[in-house]
Amino acid sequence: MLDEDYFYGFEDVDFCLRARAAGFTTLLADAAVAYHEGGRSIGPRAPARLYFAARNHLLLARRIDQRDNRAPNLLRTGTIVVLNTAHALRPSSGGTLGGRLAAVARGTRDYMMGRFGAGSESSRLDS
Repeated sequence: MLDEDYFYGFEDVDFCLRARAAGFTTLLADAAVAYHEGGRSIGPRAPARLYFAARNHLLLARRIDQRDNRAPNLLRTGTIVVLNTAHALRPSSGGTLGGRLAAVARGTRDYMMGRFGAGSESSRLDS
């Protein structure tokens, strides 16, 4: 039931928002622990995290607010890109500054071009 367009990140938020829209209540189980099985996870300092954060943040925001008003949409998109760029500027994000900024730029570009899911672009981002 998780939307594969996200592939990595924000799919849980999307799921909870859709559940709430369908009349379900969302609760937080703060003592819950989840273990990841299967393929390897993206490392905590990998530029791919920034790619998916930018792309998927933009996707979720668009799906939440589907107004056809261009000005608010541009403002929302610009704000999300600035926030993700600011995060990429932090050295603790991992990788080189150029690699981090390029990951945000590629995530933004892929969002604008409608490229979602795992895709081939995401696999090139760990360098």
